[in-house]
Amino acid sequence: NFLSIDSLDIFFRGSMFSSKNIYIHKNLKKFISNNFTINVGKQGFLNGHLSFESLDIFNFDFNFSNINLLDINNLVNSKVEYKGIAEGQIQAKIRGSKPFIMLDLNIENGSYDKIIFDQVSMLGSFVNRKVIISNFIYSHYKDKFISNGWFTGNFNDDYKFFINEDDSVDIDLDLSNFMFSKINRYIPLSQIVNGYGSGKIKFKGLISNPLININVDIDSPVYDKLYGDNMKLRAIYKNHLFYIKQLSLNTQFGKYTASGFMPITKNDLNQSYDVIVTGKSKAFELLEPYMSTLDSIRGDISFKLELSGNDKNFKKNGMINFINTNIHYRDLNNYTESLNGTADIINNNLIIKNLSGTMI
Repeated sequence: NFLSIDSLDIFFRGSMFSSKNIYIHKNLKKFISNNFTINVGKQGFLNGHLSFESLDIFNFDFNFSNINLLDINNLVNSKVEYKGIAEGQIQAKIRGSKPFIMLDLNIENGSYDKIIFDQVSMLGSFVNRKVIISNFIYSHYKDKFISNGWFTGNFNDDYKFFINEDDSVDIDLDLSNFMFSKINRYIPLSQIVNGYGSGKIKFKGLISNPLININVDIDSPVYDKLYGDNMKLRAIYKNHLFYIKQLSLNTQFGKYTASGFMPITKNDLNQSYDVIVTGKSKAFELLEPYMSTLDSIRGDISFKLELSGNDKNFKKNGMINFINTNIHYRDLNNYTESLNGTADIINNNLIIKNLSGTMI
């Protein structure tokens, strides 16, 4: 009815774990420990106690400090690398498939999957298949986001957490100068996305088909080869379509707007389009980066483009107008001067109504 461990030293995957004076006694059907300390790595430690009736019925309560997350990474053999120095408290009551877990966590000077941060902190709990997040704060230099809400999931027989298509989410994100390049690998786009965003994003509904509300202002936005000064985006993602309520983009040379709906990726179930894009600029910024023969297009340029249909019947309609526009070419000494005119796009066909200029 009594177990005493005078000394415990474990060297595992490059990390040292040690403890002394652990006492466990039996009280009726329950085994109960004393308060004991586990040293983790060079400076970290956990202090607390545990009790258990069996391998799937147990409780524990530990405070921890100065834990180097590389040691935890080595212990669990995680496929995702994370670093930093952690402190906080973890409590758990495990009753088979119905665990209750509470976590108070603060990590400094770390990274997660190469996303660097100065500080990450949160209060969290897991109960009735629901992960509840309270005040998750990420900060790095000037960028920051705060998250609150919940999502559902569960642990399998190996105590690994998983999420399936039937699980739900209800999470709010508050962004402040958040650098979007940090999440390029997680978003379903092949193009580079960057900029510093401030505003609110809300996720709600099924994991497989969430409703996402976006209300964000972005400084120095980047999409693929396109660069801007600032952008305002008000949008909703619903039923596998991205609805643009308001998109206004200011660049070095002009102003652009967009509204309508479209799929985000080719994997979205709904591949319908109905988008209107307008622009007024001193340069043809949307075309120049993608035309290897062009050096620059400068003048008074305005256009309207309507995209509609689906992936099997895609239609482009609109117009473009040039006033006193000069076109310079990369591999030619010649250039086009004083280009003036208008062209229409009707059912994917470019129809030049009138166009005149001088090749020099």
